Amino acid sequence: ALITQIEPARVELVLEKAASRTLSVRAAITGEPALGYRMDDPVAIPESVQLSGPASLVDQVAEVIAQTDVTGRREDIDAEVELMALDATGQAVEGVNLEPATARVVTTVHQLVGYRLVAVIPIIKGQVETGYQVSSITVSPTLVTVFSPDPQAVDALPGYVETESLNLTGAQDDLEQTVGVQLPEGIYLAGNQSVIVQVQVAAIETTINVTRPVEIEGLAEGVYAQSSPVAASVILKGPLPVLNKLLYEDVRVVVNVERLALGSYQLTPQVIILPEGVVLQTLLPETFEIVISHTPPATPATPAP
Repeated sequence: ALITQIEPARVELVLEKAASRTLSVRAAITGEPALGYRMDDPVAIPESVQLSGPASLVDQVAEVIAQTDVTGRREDIDAEVELMALDATGQAVEGVNLEPATARVVTTVHQLVGYRLVAVIPIIKGQVETGYQVSSITVSPTLVTVFSPDPQAVDALPGYVETESLNLTGAQDDLEQTVGVQLPEGIYLAGNQSVIVQVQVAAIETTINVTRPVEIEGLAEGVYAQSSPVAASVILKGPLPVLNKLLYEDVRVVVNVERLALGSYQLTPQVIILPEGVVLQTLLPETFEIVISHTPPATPATPAP
């Protein structure tokens, strides 16, 4: 093979002196621990790191930090994090090798004197509307921090506090309400905490059995059809308040015989249900014998209009 051209024709290489040095690792944190807690100064393990790379970059490194977020923490911290090399302005210096590349940040979290973390129990009174039920009750947050100038008063708490009562009388829909917390005299919620109680209310699901005649649609002129049996047993499932108001015309059992020739067929009807939220659970029987003929049946049949 004959080489006729090389692109690029010239390559410029820059050689730079390599350098390495050892720096201390500073443990750094972001955020604040949970309300009512404090933490000791964090410690980085190991305490130092070996830097290596181009001398111009190694010289830019002012410090190496191991940083972790402690926002909302209540427990002691022991986290493995990536080390970061920073210059004097706090910007990351890229292209420098760190050995090791990670470090542990370790610190102890303490609860302040006079503070205590307790569970929240929502108090509910009243009954929802007939035909409805409470499907779930949630409280947020599930834990709150209380405070008292008298630490003994806080220690005497049973480990939980109760909310002010939420009245469900006559409820048919979900409820969400900010409620107060019942606290003994001299004990307070720390900070700006608020408690929200959410109650999900749903209609009670039940079933009913109704009987409907089989309606035959799509008959051609002069053609008759007979269903056997002539009626269907329809088991419906839905909200109790809706089923209690169900009208006769709300449920129909329909067989469409359009385009079918004379003869005998085993067909599955369509169950038409008008109320929203009501569904078909069972149709008995599942199929019906439909006989199509020119002869009017001896028993009442469905003639074409």
